[in-house]
Amino acid sequence: AEAHTNLGINSYSQGKIDAAIDSLKKARDIDPRPGTSELVLSVLRARKARETTELGFDSENKTNQSLELNTNPLFLNRTVEPELVLALLEMQSRDMDKATDTPVFGNGRCSLDYNMFDSNSPILKTVERDLVNLLEAAVKANIYLADSFFNIYSAGAGIPPHTHLIELDQNKYLKLAKQKFSLVYYISVGDQDCSEPGIFKLYDPEEEILPSDGMILIIPAGRRHSAVYNGKKDRIIIGVNFYAL
Repeated sequence: AEAHTNLGINSYSQGKIDAAIDSLKKARDIDPRPGTSELVLSVLRARKARETTELGFDSENKTNQSLELNTNPLFLNRTVEPELVLALLEMQSRDMDKATDTPVFGNGRCSLDYNMFDSNSPILKTVERDLVNLLEAAVKANIYLADSFFNIYSAGAGIPPHTHLIELDQNKYLKLAKQKFSLVYYISVGDQDCSEPGIFKLYDPEEEILPSDGMILIIPAGRRHSAVYNGKKDRIIIGVNFYAL
């Protein structure tokens, strides 16, 4: 599967989008689990369809220039159900300081992986459906949901300045970074009567946002951001990384 995926990306770099799609379909048939082959296949199929249906397609750069946010950051809102809070608190988690594949640190817990929406929890399925609808309306396109996770911050927890781009996003032929976005959904902002109330700090340019329960922030995945928290109550967020197709 990995070989066919690499062959597909190589074919695309040579302008052979049909051959690329064929190779990626073979990769997906061999290994149907969500991953690189499924993501790139979804992206290339959308680009191929757009070549003849939308004037916004840039054939030279192989990306759709209209896949962007109206504002950066983009603010949305979704009312938080009490059962959603309980569901997240009851889910299996790991100590932030022991998690090696995430930049979070300090006194807190985080999801076991980046596939939170694979859970069979009815409330999480509802949240996933609602967020996908909101995101597709925001970018005016279908989306590929790549990562879903939660963080529970206690006093002394935080996340340093970082982006949500991975090596694949930097591929000079695929140019996925241009159509990747990150979302944070505030389930509970915790205790904001403290010196570090969990301000969402953005960089380039700098901007500080004090969140509220139910707030949804969407930014380009390549924009750096950070947060630090030392309140007395747990602060809970859901994170999502997605690609506009």
